[in-house]
Amino acid sequence: MENNKFRISDKKLQLLNLLLKEEGIPETVSLSRITQAVPADYYPLSFAQQRLWFLDQLAPGSPFYNFSFPIPFNVAIDIPLLQKSLDEIERRHSSLRTVFNSVDGQPKQFIVDGFFEPLQYVDIRTSSPEEQQLEILRLIQLESQRSFDLGKGPLFRYLLIQTSPNGFVFTLTIHHIISDTWSLEVFWHELQQLYNAFWLGKSSPLPELPIQYHDFAVWQREWLKGDVIEKQLNYWKLQLADLPDLLLYTDFVRPSVLSYSGAYQQVNIPGSLIQQLKVLNEKEGTTLFMSLLAIFKILLFRYTQQNDFAVGTYIANRQRMELEPLIGFFINTLVIRSSVRHDLTFRQFLSSIKEVSLKAFEYQDFPFEKLVEELQPEREINRNPLVQVIFQLLNVPDISKKKEIAKLNNAKPYTIDRQMSIFDLDLNLIETPDGITGHFEYSTELFEPATIAMMSDHFTNLIKSVIANPDQRIDQLSLLDKPALDLLLHQWNNTQQLFSDTSCIQDLFTARCRQIPEQTALIFENQQFSYARLEHRANQLAHRMIACGAGPESLVGICMERSAEMVISLLAILKTGAAWLPLDPSYPRSRIDFMIRDSRVQLLVTNNRCQPLLLPAAGPGLYILDIDDQKEDIAALPHQLPHIHNNPDHLAYVIYTSGTSGQPKGVMGTHRGLLNRFFWMWTAFPIAEGELFCQKTSLSFVDSIWEIFGPLLGGAPLVILADEVARDTHLLIDALAKYNITRIVVVPSLLNAMLDAGLDLSSQLPHLRYCFTSGEGLADELYTRFQQELKQCRIINLYGSSEVTADVTCFEGNADHRTPVVQIGKPIANTCTYILDKQLNPVPIGVPGELYVSGPNLARGYLHQSDRTAERFIPDPFGEPGSRLYKTGDLVRYHKDGNIEFIGRTDNQVKIRGFRIELQEIESVLLQHPGIKEAVVQVRVNKDEDKSIIAFI
Repeated sequence: MENNKFRISDKKLQLLNLLLKEEGIPETVSLSRITQAVPADYYPLSFAQQRLWFLDQLAPGSPFYNFSFPIPFNVAIDIPLLQKSLDEIERRHSSLRTVFNSVDGQPKQFIVDGFFEPLQYVDIRTSSPEEQQLEILRLIQLESQRSFDLGKGPLFRYLLIQTSPNGFVFTLTIHHIISDTWSLEVFWHELQQLYNAFWLGKSSPLPELPIQYHDFAVWQREWLKGDVIEKQLNYWKLQLADLPDLLLYTDFVRPSVLSYSGAYQQVNIPGSLIQQLKVLNEKEGTTLFMSLLAIFKILLFRYTQQNDFAVGTYIANRQRMELEPLIGFFINTLVIRSSVRHDLTFRQFLSSIKEVSLKAFEYQDFPFEKLVEELQPEREINRNPLVQVIFQLLNVPDISKKKEIAKLNNAKPYTIDRQMSIFDLDLNLIETPDGITGHFEYSTELFEPATIAMMSDHFTNLIKSVIANPDQRIDQLSLLDKPALDLLLHQWNNTQQLFSDTSCIQDLFTARCRQIPEQTALIFENQQFSYARLEHRANQLAHRMIACGAGPESLVGICMERSAEMVISLLAILKTGAAWLPLDPSYPRSRIDFMIRDSRVQLLVTNNRCQPLLLPAAGPGLYILDIDDQKEDIAALPHQLPHIHNNPDHLAYVIYTSGTSGQPKGVMGTHRGLLNRFFWMWTAFPIAEGELFCQKTSLSFVDSIWEIFGPLLGGAPLVILADEVARDTHLLIDALAKYNITRIVVVPSLLNAMLDAGLDLSSQLPHLRYCFTSGEGLADELYTRFQQELKQCRIINLYGSSEVTADVTCFEGNADHRTPVVQIGKPIANTCTYILDKQLNPVPIGVPGELYVSGPNLARGYLHQSDRTAERFIPDPFGEPGSRLYKTGDLVRYHKDGNIEFIGRTDNQVKIRGFRIELQEIESVLLQHPGIKEAVVQVRVNKDEDKSIIAFI
């Protein structure tokens, strides 16, 4: 007999609602009794059913909403009695005899009489145990993928596999439109009751059901009207106003249309941890659901650094007692939105989760499907509306009963991977006597298995950290265990290599001149300079500069076109002990004036052609050394090396940033940083006999330093390309071919222009052996195209900036990264790279964070900008006392092999040629290659439109 212990009569129900009304309390919907609907030929669909019906219309027969649940038994089964029990369940529940068809363009549900699904039986007793396991998995996987016809039915089926006289596996496969998780528990409970009764020769012990699912659907449509819907909707409109999407970074680029393919990742949390978490819940007046949800939201916050986002959760939606014994699709999705602040303690955050959860449950009756319809959020066909991630803690005994049965029968339950995922990520947890078990269900179009496996570990690590100290701030809770931290902080930064750090650049150049004085050092047009001649000319000019006030730690501006005199002037500046300040003649006069004033430079070296550019900035105390005007005087000076004492920590250059993201800043680079970079390059990519380098990059960009001094210090000839050659793609290719250049340094946009020039580069440039790219994101498509067209040439992608003396990471080899932009690789010698969140915590592999760099490569800071220097060059929490980190502002992440992937800037980004680069980098392209007069840039206006603009200098 039905247990009416907690029932309330209609009369008492009316009285209670009247008392509530007198007290000013709205009538509680959970007390509204659902009664049988007026008999009809068909009935409306519930809101949840209607959504699934429309999805099925888009992809008829898709197995996406199939659910298969296999249970093994190690007891003899009477098959006719099992069939009789199944038939009785089907008779009792009209939902199992329901089909769905359209009437006047609207979907309706029809109840079919006398409609029974026979039990499928497969006998595999003659197979070996190994063969049986494979066959069982194959059969139940096949069952889960077989489609249902919503218009014909039945929308469920049974499979019984016999493995031995007392060994069976029973599988129920059912469509979600007529069932949910609670329904499965109802099904197993009734099956046990009926089978046991029929085995004993008794009649069914189950009472007739007071209502059926279609009665609920009719009631729901009637109930969601007037004041009820207005109150519920007003809450959700206020709660979800301007709700942003959760921007969880993915391993793969989100496809324009999702196929919803997915996979499972097991989650197991020991019972000891859960018991300790329950103790905390008792103290805080919270539930296990609330604490686990809070930890999951912290995990997502730490992955994304996003403060405001929502997580969905499923509720049984059976507040009314008459719904509890029904099989049907009642489940509803609640949107739990809460703000996550890094400075909150876990205890404080748990309190906020408690508050928002209780409020959401208060308004849980509003169907999610109706909510989407009413709120009309901005829709993207490749992203779920309102929530993209689900959290669920099951508190119904469906799975636990499965395991009880399996335990009693000494059999192991089967787990079916549906190979589908409705949401980007879905964490399903089930409490068992041994702790928490469950799984992540995730989109395989977005995530790699290793990423989700790590996420599972991080979730458990957070639970441990919370238990250890719930009063820790959220940003201090540990995602990573000691081995993972050691990998990120130490193993992947084990880059120590010895190099000569007692000399300066000019010292190494002089030493090379003494080794090979007559060997060609420099070629420019019809001029050639031996090492000895270059040394003498540079020494003479250095003596003149010293007379003009140049010396260690002073600054000498240089403004001249690319030429032999430019290189001689650079060497001369270094020989005085000073640092050079490049003033590109192609720059606007206003920019040149600004750099002269801001740097407070006292000496400028130039020639007749460029001197007029400097005159507007000339003032008291500023001396302009025109090497054309003083050519004869300089030639009469001694060619011996000036006696100047330098050390590697002295300044070598001051290069100004573009100023795109603010006022230009003068970066102060040292000899030590340059030398470390040179020694790494010579070790990693040794200079071979017969190699020839070229120089074509503006001095205003740090790549020019390697182009000039890499070959000169390494003993290889250097070809200086005139400005008009470097600016014209065809002339550039001709020059590379003419001189048989073996190494080039290019920005990817120039490399793309070279490949688009319509020339056979493989035959044009047979001697080219190395192509170093830097300065921009290297598109994978461009990388692959270059490899195909110049098979004899190695392409190496470098990453760096003037703040870190050119390059600090290197990548070679097209790993299976499946990202639009090629990785920037691993740190070079004596360099450490860290990927950190906003609170300087190391982020896990695969999680985006800001790139920080430490090592001898770091510049001294920004000229005359101590505050800005302190902001970007911070104390290194992982290094020796006094060491520093450079905060790059670049968003990156680690791949599982230790390579770093560049994602974009932490500030404004734009999109050019199919990948994201910094605004500063666009200016870099245009300044280095004035022949590229303009660049087409796409700026994201909204989620659906990219607006093209023209960027130019």
